[in-house]
Amino acid sequence: MSPLFGPGDLGRGVSPVYIGPFQAEPGDLADLAARAADGRLRVEIGARFGFENAVQAVVDFAGRHIRGKVVITTS
Repeated sequence: MSPLFGPGDLGRGVSPVYIGPFQAEPGDLADLAARAADGRLRVEIGARFGFENAVQAVVDFAGRHIRGKVVITTS
């Protein structure tokens, strides 16, 4: 079982690898949603890519250290 409870197959031949000691507890999602809604949840974005550059986003993520999250947008 994945510790992040994510899907085992993302389609198009993409299989995620989940790592980390995180175990979700009842109420975790509601707590995250409340923190996001009131501005207490801070997420550092290290890089942004348009969907047309999604492959490059994965290459950069896998091949070099990016501090923060990598965001792929559709617009």
